[in-house]
Amino acid sequence: EEARIQRLVTVTERDRAAAQLWVQRAGHVGQQVLEACKPTSRLGEKGASKRKAMPQKRLRRCEEQQEGVQEKQQLGQQQEGQQEGPELGVQGLFSRLIQKSPGLFHVHDVHRTKSVCLDMKPDCVVSCTAHCMPIDTVLILDLKGQSESRKEYCRASHIYQLACYGVKLLEQLPAVCRSHVLLAVTDLRRIRFLRVTRKPGGDGYGYELSEEMEEVIPALCAVLLSEPSKYGAAYPPELTHDGEQVQLESFLGAGATSSVYRCSAAGQVGHVVAKVVRPAFQELADIEKDVLESLAGTPGVPALVGKGVATDSSPFLLLKPQGTTFAEGSSALELRRVALGVGQLVDALHAAHDKRIVHRDVRPDNIMVDVDVEDATWYIIDWGCAVRIPMAPTPVSGFCGTIRYASDRVLQLMASGGLLDASPADDLQSLVKALFVLSHPLERMELQAEGQPDAGGLLGVWRRFMQGRSMWSRLMDAAARSDYDVVRTGLVERFE
Repeated sequence: EEARIQRLVTVTERDRAAAQLWVQRAGHVGQQVLEACKPTSRLGEKGASKRKAMPQKRLRRCEEQQEGVQEKQQLGQQQEGQQEGPELGVQGLFSRLIQKSPGLFHVHDVHRTKSVCLDMKPDCVVSCTAHCMPIDTVLILDLKGQSESRKEYCRASHIYQLACYGVKLLEQLPAVCRSHVLLAVTDLRRIRFLRVTRKPGGDGYGYELSEEMEEVIPALCAVLLSEPSKYGAAYPPELTHDGEQVQLESFLGAGATSSVYRCSAAGQVGHVVAKVVRPAFQELADIEKDVLESLAGTPGVPALVGKGVATDSSPFLLLKPQGTTFAEGSSALELRRVALGVGQLVDALHAAHDKRIVHRDVRPDNIMVDVDVEDATWYIIDWGCAVRIPMAPTPVSGFCGTIRYASDRVLQLMASGGLLDASPADDLQSLVKALFVLSHPLERMELQAEGQPDAGGLLGVWRRFMQGRSMWSRLMDAAARSDYDVVRTGLVERFE
């Protein structure tokens, strides 16, 4: 009801010619698609043509007999080298068709690849690269079964589902990465497009719905043959290390200053993480490089294995290892398992503080566990806000970090307008707060729902969280005193 009707995709003669060539290249499957595009077609979503209702016992016997016949047919076809197979539904048919798709884009059957919509799985995704990622997704496509009703394939619940796919994708990226995404729903006889766009200032999303189009394959060609930027997508940056290209394999996440990818690099055993910093934040990349070089070999601090500049002038760092952050996997992490890691986190901060380095942005997203090793290793990541401090407190240039997890001392200074400085106790108290929300999901939800929080309001929220929780209050007090031993012992006991 909130969607505005817009002409989102225009079909030209070039698109019609490309559609004809696409169907021809698909051979037998292409002929099946042409039949499925006719108004009289009645293909189901996942199987063959729909059958009339019958008693359950009889239906079960028919299904068993049909499965036996299909197994024999498939076996015979494998022996004869035939590729046609049994009759397919809309999803199966389109899955065969996309293997011959035109243009420079890649068309993925999401049932066989990782979804770009987190826990939601649309049927098909068009992307700029072979490794489907939220940043390079051009089109998200949902396939529906055919029925006599003309509007059955695009009823309100299906359009709502499309909108959810679009929001899920955009939620993974900051506004600087992309502002909108194109989606479509089709039964191969008709198609409708939906564009989901961020509203200015991050105040929700806007929706634009296209008119119904009957030229399904030409309409898809119109998207496949266009520039990705037309639909909000972008090619990921090209990275080079030691004279060889770094192979990006998957998207791990993005923030206001950088994007992170899983990749393979020359001279490195196993996978590494490429942190690509936006050019406007070159200083943060330089800071993190210097800090990681100073902390090289420190347990609980990622190793810097390479650095460089991408083709779009973005500086990047190659880091090891790759792991799972609290923000990504907190629901799957057993609290007893966390008890094995909290000591490592305290020790990592202690080692950095001994070298007069303060992290300034300790939060759940910046705590990572490497679960690929037998004894899970825990890390403090993202050292771009770190500062080197002298022995005496010295003012720093403004707040850097995540205000929701800032120490009480920093919140008090911000609320009163005082000069900010950095101290090891701030990191330690931020760590206590990050681990507190890990074991208190309701409080974490309340903290995230604060919108644009102010320092004074957050100070009251954290004081309320600590009321009646004497153990956590003692840990906060010990952190404020920089008492590493008490914090370490208390956290281990809490999670055990």
